[in-house]
Amino acid sequence: MMALVTPLATMGSILAAPGEWKYWLPPQYSTHGDSIDMLFKWIFWITTITFFLVEGTLLVFLIKYRARPERRKGVFTHGNTRLEMAWTLAPAVILLIIALATKRVWDTYRFSEMRTDPNRAQVLVVGEQFKWNFVYPGPDQQLGRYMMFPQPTDPKYRTMTREQALKEIGNYIGGTNPLGQLINEKDAEDPGRDDDYAKNPGRALYLPADRAIDVNLSAKDVLHDFFLPEFRVKLDAVPGMRGHIVFKGKPEARCTKRMAIEQAPADKPIWLDPSTPKVEIGGNPKRYRLYDPTDTRRGAQRRIIMDTFETLNAAAERRMRAANTSATPQGLTAELDKLRADLKAMGINDLSVVQHKFEIVCEELCGSGHSTMRGEMYMLSNEEYMHFLNLTARVTPPTTQPRQPVASATEGQP
Repeated sequence: MMALVTPLATMGSILAAPGEWKYWLPPQYSTHGDSIDMLFKWIFWITTITFFLVEGTLLVFLIKYRARPERRKGVFTHGNTRLEMAWTLAPAVILLIIALATKRVWDTYRFSEMRTDPNRAQVLVVGEQFKWNFVYPGPDQQLGRYMMFPQPTDPKYRTMTREQALKEIGNYIGGTNPLGQLINEKDAEDPGRDDDYAKNPGRALYLPADRAIDVNLSAKDVLHDFFLPEFRVKLDAVPGMRGHIVFKGKPEARCTKRMAIEQAPADKPIWLDPSTPKVEIGGNPKRYRLYDPTDTRRGAQRRIIMDTFETLNAAAERRMRAANTSATPQGLTAELDKLRADLKAMGINDLSVVQHKFEIVCEELCGSGHSTMRGEMYMLSNEEYMHFLNLTARVTPPTTQPRQPVASATEGQP
């Protein structure tokens, strides 16, 4: 009964909303994902039809050849050679077609021509119990060398006991250099010198929409699995190895949209960058902010009108708290109107509104805190992404072959 009810319920949900397939597949935003979804649908329907044919035949035989009082003697048959050949060759042909289609889809996903695109955006993703680490390249858009951790046999630790060496290495990995960044101090052009390397894991991932993306993937402790459901991107993060995922988001994957300030929703985060008039760098870590132009104070005492990823509602509520005004719905509405008017007076007629975000999931059981290993990803316009990388300068993607990082001694290792 369960074997019959489950497919029937699934088919009912599909027929209730034809063409949407939203009951088990999330929306799809990558250029390669449509072929993966199509392959999934073909395999689903082939296996579903086969299931009903086999189970239907089984039910017919159960009823037709059930035990009855008038039937005392069994009847044996040697079968039908043509029928046996048919039901052997048919699945073989179907599986061969599926295998060839799967190889084509897999090659498009894992070995696309975008791997050699000199303008691809690169990011290093390192899995760690139970957070994701993200390292962004600097203005050169090239990543340095990481996961180069010291060993007790290194000259620096040879004079120590093994326990002392392990303790020193543990302190180094735990605090000084968690991702094992290796910079050649004698090389002024080392690509890792300007990387955006945060020692604390868990920050959001920012990538450009409608541009090739090269995810350099590794793990610090145990096996993890980097999964972007809405982009049909998934690959194991293996300690001691460097994996690559190259994909490209569709234009509609962009999470931000520029809107007139009157149309910007008050409950959506605002993306600030140099394209917004009067924006300044502030905070620690540094981020873009809008300060009150009438406030002549300096440093942390200056009044902030709006901060990065802040909503208009939050900015209005902060202004109300500073003025000791009660936060009633009517008061908040009036303060929002004042805030919009002040922004327009600063020359800000439109804002980049963050409309949605994407989820990052670990699809590998990596320990007791596995369920908490989630992250957020935002797809930006290329201009916004370049502003994020460089903080202060407008930079366009390089048009020449970039300098490649120094390869490790062992193939496949970081």
